[in-house]
Amino acid sequence: MKLSIEESSSLFSGKSRYFLTSDGRIIYKVDANVSIGSRETHIYRSFSSIGNVPPGTTADLVENGESYARIATIEFHQMSPTIFHFAAGRSCSEHELFKGGETPFGYTYHAREFVGPDGQTYVWEISSDKPKIIQLYRMNEEVAVYDRAHLGILNPAGPPTLNIASSVEPMSDLIVITWAFVYALIEQRKRRRRRNMMN
Repeated sequence: MKLSIEESSSLFSGKSRYFLTSDGRIIYKVDANVSIGSRETHIYRSFSSIGNVPPGTTADLVENGESYARIATIEFHQMSPTIFHFAAGRSCSEHELFKGGETPFGYTYHAREFVGPDGQTYVWEISSDKPKIIQLYRMNEEVAVYDRAHLGILNPAGPPTLNIASSVEPMSDLIVITWAFVYALIEQRKRRRRRNMMN
């Protein structure tokens, strides 16, 4: 499943990213909200992509005629671990969700390891030009790749994409949730680099 990512932003609602199929259907919406002393990201899935929505289910968000269910909220912290709140009512810290990449000096930037609902171990490799998820113990099989937007100079022009292998589509919710966290890490690192270059 190849999802293209469209962005929109406003002064009051922060930045939103829409994950669309090749025929233009919205599957996910990721809202990054930043306010004084608070930074949260909400991840939604469209009702139309869920299939069988139980009758009477209340939407967490309605936008442009599409209803969405919130599947997770990521609560970012500077001085303490980031917290993941899942729709089922479960919450955990980043250290509980990601079991690898830890050193005596904190977490490394380069990778985040997690266990999928299938019991298999996956790793976000985030130091490369194309952040990707590999499945450990299966010849490090590549199962998801995030590709940034192309301007059309070296590659055909196009929006950012998240390509999810059919073998892991049943856990696409978790892939998008962890992508939102990993993307925030990448953006944070870019901001630090820019600040260091200016100093």
